[in-house]
Amino acid sequence: MPNERRMLLLLSLVYFTYILDYMLMPALTLFFTRSFSLEPRELGILVSAYNFSASAFGIIGALFIDRFNRKHALVALYGGFAVSMLLCGVALSLQILITARVLAGAFGGLIVATIFSIIGDVIEPDKQGAAFGLTLSSFAVSSVAGVPLGLWLAETIGWNMIFIINAAASLLVLVAVSLQMPDLTAHLSRLKAETTTSHLRKLLHRNGIAAIGVTALIAMASYSVIPFINPFLAANVGLGDAEIRYFYIAGGIATFLASYPTGLIADKFGKWNTFAALSALLVPSTLLFTTMPSSTYAALMLVFVLFMTLSRARRAPALAMITSSVAPSERAGFMSLNISIEQLASGIAASLAGAVIIKTPNAPMENYFVVGIGSAGCAVLAAVLLYVVKPVVISSVTPLSPTLQAGKSAA
Repeated sequence: MPNERRMLLLLSLVYFTYILDYMLMPALTLFFTRSFSLEPRELGILVSAYNFSASAFGIIGALFIDRFNRKHALVALYGGFAVSMLLCGVALSLQILITARVLAGAFGGLIVATIFSIIGDVIEPDKQGAAFGLTLSSFAVSSVAGVPLGLWLAETIGWNMIFIINAAASLLVLVAVSLQMPDLTAHLSRLKAETTTSHLRKLLHRNGIAAIGVTALIAMASYSVIPFINPFLAANVGLGDAEIRYFYIAGGIATFLASYPTGLIADKFGKWNTFAALSALLVPSTLLFTTMPSSTYAALMLVFVLFMTLSRARRAPALAMITSSVAPSERAGFMSLNISIEQLASGIAASLAGAVIIKTPNAPMENYFVVGIGSAGCAVLAAVLLYVVKPVVISSVTPLSPTLQAGKSAA
């Protein structure tokens, strides 16, 4: 148990630095526009560079990432991510910053796939809900502390320093992972020599396709609504920047408090049951939030908090089922492919929502409720499709304690 806690702490720290970068990029768009005098087209290229890179390299990584020691893969990928953060911090031109974002995407998506695969490998299935809930709580911590602090730093000492600080933090975590995490090689014993085509075909089995579909639907349900929350609150509700910031702080605190208990509930009462219940609550929350601009500040914040909390909390039981849907020898490759589709689905959802929403200067945003209906539909379909995802039964998970003992003996 102590070894599991140490492992989850290390993985949570890695995930925190990753998700902090991912969340800060949209928040820093105004600073990038001022620094480089960006046109909307250039800003779109800058923001989307990460997503397209993560999607492309995730598909490539799916073909080979399972061939390596999980620890070595994580250390190498995380080291590359730290370097990309440093490059973002010292970028003096738009071209260099875009290049750095492409590198960040190339390493970032594969990092997440490796983290989720390690949890699937070393944590018993009946504890994975809580494990994913704990790891995903990093998102809430980033919302509450990371993003507001990052914006304050951008205003006071410049946006470049945010990336440099994240690079330094990533290097410290990298050292801890290198020293404290044991080798994770049990999945290699089940690995078979095969061609690239046969390996890809194995990843895209019926169970895997259903799991990937669930991931895409979850992403579309969230990212059709979330990118337009700020303009909706500003244009339709009339809130200022400070008031909107309180919305995110409240949502982050609620998500943090709910993530781990949701995982425990999923482990006790069933992961699909928990996901379905949360999805059933998410549907009215989504519809209410996208159609109630005239409500009081407190009521709107309550609905917003419910939407954000339910959107994030239901990922824990879903991820526990998705990572268990493939054999350990294929898990990292499958999760890499899965996250690539998630990035692609997020971009498609945001683009479709942007095409539906009508926004003119000095006028309320129109058709947001249509986006809300589509989001609610995706949430329902995700629950239906997740029902057919079945776990792959294996004899045991990767034992941590014997691995540590073997490492000590070798030393």
